[in-house]
Amino acid sequence: FLFYMPFLRFFTANFGTLYSLARLSYPIFIIFIVLGLYFGRNEVGIWGNLTNWIKAIIFFQICFAMISFAINVYSLNQFFYGLYYHLRLPLFIILLIVFIEKTDVDKINDFIIKIVYVDAVFMTYQFLFMGLRQDFLGGIFGNTQGCNGIQNIVCCIGLSIVVSRYIYKEINLRSLLSYVLVTCYMAAIAELTIYFVEIIVVLLISFAVAKEQRISMRKVIMIFAAGMEVIVGFALLFRYFPTKARFLNIDEILRYLGADDSGVYSVSRIHGISQIKNAYLNDGVLPYFGLGLGRTLEGTPFHTMYGRINYTWFSSTLLMMESGYFGVFIRLFMLFILGTGSYRNLRETNDETKRALHLMSFLMAILSVIWFFYNSTLDDKYCVYMIAFALSVSSITKKEEGKMVK
Repeated sequence: FLFYMPFLRFFTANFGTLYSLARLSYPIFIIFIVLGLYFGRNEVGIWGNLTNWIKAIIFFQICFAMISFAINVYSLNQFFYGLYYHLRLPLFIILLIVFIEKTDVDKINDFIIKIVYVDAVFMTYQFLFMGLRQDFLGGIFGNTQGCNGIQNIVCCIGLSIVVSRYIYKEINLRSLLSYVLVTCYMAAIAELTIYFVEIIVVLLISFAVAKEQRISMRKVIMIFAAGMEVIVGFALLFRYFPTKARFLNIDEILRYLGADDSGVYSVSRIHGISQIKNAYLNDGVLPYFGLGLGRTLEGTPFHTMYGRINYTWFSSTLLMMESGYFGVFIRLFMLFILGTGSYRNLRETNDETKRALHLMSFLMAILSVIWFFYNSTLDDKYCVYMIAFALSVSSITKKEEGKMVK
């Protein structure tokens, strides 16, 4: 299920596989939910502590959604699909904690690393012989617009894995640098500018929060060597896309993010929440409850009228539109709980292998906060399940000890 949706896009684009097969994920997901509730109901620790927090988050989001539905009164079909759409992430995290074991995590992590290298080969072929560029350059994840977004998520998950493994001495420097170099090359030819920022974030946070308090030579070498490769990656990016050199100017970066309420899209990444509130939710309690889950998604009458402002391109603005400040707070609070839980697990264990897995989840929680404002991958049907896996790794690892972090 983790890789069904991403790979489906490849087969749809290259072999004419029916896109309607994507809808099979809906009943499959519901079946997994029922099985998870049944098999996990009596397991000690599975439904305690952290998962209780996630269940509480799901409960409150449903309550707020029902209040919003009562306020706005719209289609039940839209309402139930909206619940499914916005609750996929927390529900799948719980399912993974119930069904997946640490040994499974290790195998999946190894598979993700291998996927990245295979993807680099496919991308090179698409770039050189098919003439694909930018959003259409997705390697094994397809060749339709936006496919490189899946690529970015997979590369980031792999990055969190290799950096964590290197810090806790599970892999050598050559393995780390080969991964960083390959993914920088992929990001450069696919114009994934954000990936270079994500590398810097991952390296600096790993340097700061890894359990050893001293500044070890291993950390210094990691920062220096990986930093040099990031510079090489930027050089490749600017060679293939010279206009991207403008991002060396801080004013251009702020303009791109929409610090002046403009940005490159109709809504700003930085001020998008306030823009949505002022334009569409300025009446009564609407700023707190939104227009209703599912009411403004793609394909709805509302989206047909107002989709031109691209509010669905960012998780923050879409969630603000549909569930108001309460919905935005609940999503960020869930990421906070997952991040702090992973960090506490990291501090409590002395097992190097487990430390690496806890650090991986912590890094992904930080990146998820960035993605919440930067794009829509937290809600994207091709990415949400892989993100859920990376966020749940720390809890799955802790489950092995027969307890969860409070």
